[in-house]
Amino acid sequence: MEGFASGSLGIDESCALIIQLSEQYPLTTIVIDALDECDPGRRKTLLKTLESILQGSLGLVKLFVSSREDQDIVWRLQSYPNLELSSDKNKNDINLFVRKETEILVLDGELLRWSTNKENLKTEIIKQVTNDADGM
Repeated sequence: MEGFASGSLGIDESCALIIQLSEQYPLTTIVIDALDECDPGRRKTLLKTLESILQGSLGLVKLFVSSREDQDIVWRLQSYPNLELSSDKNKNDINLFVRKETEILVLDGELLRWSTNKENLKTEIIKQVTNDADGM
């Protein structure tokens, strides 16, 4: 009888609950990955709700959001401290990773096992994968 109500919480109930719970802890961290993949109609409501949590909590609340630079997200979060990472900044890491992993696969015989043109094909694979990675 004193348990949770049956069914899902609505956005307003969820917001109130998070604000209430954040007051019980010295630090609350909310992590949202790939916010840009959220339905654009619901994303607006989610962003407003997150803003309400940040403004309404008496305790310290940190919000970590990863997303592509969709303009509605950028605009809504522009007044908050943020760190921008772009795909061009990790290009060298991706190239090194692809080169190393391709080399391991070739050496272990899992890739190009029967090829008579391993070096050229390995170079082409590395080139194609790194070009298509686009920072991912």
